[in-house]
Amino acid sequence: MPHSVSAARSMRNSARRNLFNKSVKSICATQVKKVNSAIASGSRAEAEKALVIATQKMQKATKRNIIHKNTVSRKISRLARKVAAMQTNAAAEK
Repeated sequence: MPHSVSAARSMRNSARRNLFNKSVKSICATQVKKVNSAIASGSRAEAEKALVIATQKMQKATKRNIIHKNTVSRKISRLARKVAAMQTNAAAEK
């Protein structure tokens, strides 16, 4: 238990921020799953749309210091490479 009023206030704020940050991380993870499922289904247009939304959500989380910028950059890069590979595979099949 906190020993001072300011420590108690800090604990309340920390719990509130933790809840908010957890929800933002969950939203980002959901968007990444949507991109991966679109890639698995083979829908290139759907994957591109999902990638744009996922990128926006993750970059906003980075701006708010919820997720580290290098982590977000790495994840976006990997997803973009997967979507680009879909495009080259579709072109090669034609």
